[in-house]
Amino acid sequence: MDIVHEVRCAQDATVRRLAVLVALLVVFVYAIALARDHAPKWTRDAAYLLGHTTEEAYWLTLATTSRGGTYTRSQKHDRPRSTSRPTRDLDDYVLVWGFQALVNFLANRRAPTRYIFNYPLTFDRPESAFRVQARRMFLRDLRDRPPVYIVLVTNDVNPLQPVDSYALVAGFPEFQRLLQDYRLETDVGEFHLYRRIGA
Repeated sequence: MDIVHEVRCAQDATVRRLAVLVALLVVFVYAIALARDHAPKWTRDAAYLLGHTTEEAYWLTLATTSRGGTYTRSQKHDRPRSTSRPTRDLDDYVLVWGFQALVNFLANRRAPTRYIFNYPLTFDRPESAFRVQARRMFLRDLRDRPPVYIVLVTNDVNPLQPVDSYALVAGFPEFQRLLQDYRLETDVGEFHLYRRIGA
């Protein structure tokens, strides 16, 4: 009886060790995939934030390393045009729809809502009470503090969100209707800047 008990305990311990090993392997593969996909963006952003890259060089890298969108330069300054930067009042709000909240920091503009990433507004399938409430609060924030610019981001796919943010707009009809009050002003790499009509 003791031998059977010991064998079962040994088997249970082996199964537990195997489960931990499989979980660690999955986490390792996930981390490698995440790093491979996002390392260029992380190193680009870190270099700028740590002062190793000038603002001009950062903006050029931001546009030229993009996998999507179009790249336009201002002939006067030879830099990507970002009309949300110097031409507007510092009190203007800029909404970034995607995983690029650094845009608000670089543009020195506040987000109009607490949802600086769109993940809480798009992740639940089927829809949960949390997402319904989050979307209501998001739309109310945009009504109370209408942004002058909405920046739609492409190519921001990650393991949490396998579809880029630009494509996710289609799954949020209320936000899609709100975008009808905006017109595409320019593209800078992965960033599509929409300006509010009449602003």
